Amino acid sequence: MSPPFVYMHQVQAVYQNFLGSQEGIVPAVAFGFDEGDVFHVYTAAPKTQLSGYPCASAIQFLSSMPTGDEEFLVAEQARNTMLEREVNFSASQIVIVLLAIEENQLRHRVFISNPEGQFHEGIVKFIPERSELYSRSQGLLETSILENCQVGIVGLGSGGSTVALELAKGGVGNFVLIDFDRLELANMGRHTCGTGDLGRYKTKAVRDLLYGKNPYIQIKAAELDINQNLEEIKLLLKDCNLIIAATDNERSRFNLNSIALEYKITTIFGRALTRAAGGDILRVRSDEGPCLGCVFTRFRSPRQIYEL
Repeated sequence: MSPPFVYMHQVQAVYQNFLGSQEGIVPAVAFGFDEGDVFHVYTAAPKTQLSGYPCASAIQFLSSMPTGDEEFLVAEQARNTMLEREVNFSASQIVIVLLAIEENQLRHRVFISNPEGQFHEGIVKFIPERSELYSRSQGLLETSILENCQVGIVGLGSGGSTVALELAKGGVGNFVLIDFDRLELANMGRHTCGTGDLGRYKTKAVRDLLYGKNPYIQIKAAELDINQNLEEIKLLLKDCNLIIAATDNERSRFNLNSIALEYKITTIFGRALTRAAGGDILRVRSDEGPCLGCVFTRFRSPRQIYEL
């Protein structure tokens, strides 16, 4: 049986804690996957959606890394210390991470305890390094430029949520997410989020999905209806480099068109029509081609537009 992988998140926080304590033990947040084949350990509750099954965990900071059987003894002592502090270790598996700095290098070992109290060693992997998140996109996408861009997405249904996810994967570092709807069961067939998000605002569910791709991105989420809160939404969108208009009614689209023209923000309008039998996409650039009002001079129903 191969040793389990233990992924350590929030590396900078771990290191800062080490510098502050030099030697001591702190509780951690851990989740297991695939019958104990993989674990993820956090120093605090993560931004990303919690998945897997919860496990007890602790990080032991040491002045030097023990060797041989001493490693198991130190891990056992760390577990017992946490028990004395009345930390809830009722989970069937316990993850103990040992950290020490020797010769200016961070040394690490990890041990997982089974329900019988026996320890076996795992393999530690530190993630994510910010510089490595988009290493495979370098040369294909200007990720260093996209990291500083801000995209506003209004409407987070099947279309808007997919665009948001792909932009996060491409390296965009700042988002404004706007939608006033909650996720319902009927959304699940095409939406990027799953049944675990039922009842949540689409903004918050998609926000967590994006954090899962890049925990360093900055996200503003607003549960607002553009037809009822136009001035508030103007303030949220006015500094965006790009707006994605993925709403499902004509009035909201024309309101977004007015924002695009007022603040000279390139805006992409996209939608599906007549149960996704067709659709249209329009890019609006202020003073460089037609706007939405030029193409659709009056409100029409989706069926009327499709029949054009």
